[in-house]
Amino acid sequence: MELNRAFSKKIRNRRQKFWQDGLKDIYILPDPLSIPKLIEIAHWQRFMSDKYNSRRFVEELNIKTPALYWVGTNIKDLPWKSLPENYVIRTSRDWDSKGVFVIRNGMNLLKSEQASIQDINKYLEKSLEKRPCSCVLVEEFLPTENNEFRLHIDYKVYIFNGKVACIQEIQRNTKQNTHVFYDSDWNKLPQLNYNFPNGKDNLPPKCLDEMLKDARTISKIFKSFVRLDFYSTPRGSVFGEFTGTPATGLYFNGRGSKLLNSYWEKYCPGMI
Repeated sequence: MELNRAFSKKIRNRRQKFWQDGLKDIYILPDPLSIPKLIEIAHWQRFMSDKYNSRRFVEELNIKTPALYWVGTNIKDLPWKSLPENYVIRTSRDWDSKGVFVIRNGMNLLKSEQASIQDINKYLEKSLEKRPCSCVLVEEFLPTENNEFRLHIDYKVYIFNGKVACIQEIQRNTKQNTHVFYDSDWNKLPQLNYNFPNGKDNLPPKCLDEMLKDARTISKIFKSFVRLDFYSTPRGSVFGEFTGTPATGLYFNGRGSKLLNSYWEKYCPGMI
C-alpha cells in the first residue's frame, strides 16, 4: 500500500464496510439511548452519521450540545411562528453543509441570501423523501465566543482512540472558506489537505482544553478514527457532529495521509 494514499484507502474501506456490504440503512435510535446496548451492535459507529443520534450520544456523556427547539419528520408540524429570530435548521443525514440553514433575521448566512419558509420546506421535504429514516432538527443559533451571531469558526478534531492527530480550523466568514491545521498544543502544522486554501493564523479557542477533553471522552468510546466538530461559545465548547468518512478520503495530500495513517496504525491497529 502506498503510504501517501494509505489513509484515503482506509476511509474508502470503512465506507464499503459501513454502507455497502449488505448492512441496512441506519435509523434513528430509540429513546432513551443506551450506550452500553448501542456498542453491542456490529459497526455501531455508523449510527453516529445521523446528527440526531450523535447529539443524544454525547448528551449521555454530559457534553454540551445546542438547545433543541424541534425535531421531527413531518414538516407540517414545524413550529415556525414560535421560533426565535436566530436559529439553525439541519437534516440529520445530509453532509458537507447540505441541508443546513443558518438563519439570522430571515437571512441564510451560509448562502448570504433571504430564506423563505416555502423554500426551506421544499428542500426538507425532498431530503426526507430521499432518506426516509432521517429527521429534521431545529436548534439554537450558537453565538461565537465573543457573543456575536455570525458564522462560526469550525474546529474539526481528527482523533484516534483518544489521541489527537490534528485540529482543522475552518473560517467561514470570508468570500472563500479557508483553513489552518494545528496540533493539540496549537502549534501550526503544514497544510494537510487541499479542501480549502490556507487562511490566517488565529489564537486558539478560549475553550480549547474543554474541547479536547470532550473529544477524548467521545473518542475513547468510539475507539477507531473519527473527526469531531466543535464550536467555541460563551458557555464553552459545544459539540457539532461526527464525521466517520471525511470527504470519502479525498483531498488529503501526502503529508496529511501519512500523518493520519500513522496515528491509525499506532492507536487503532486492525480497526475499521
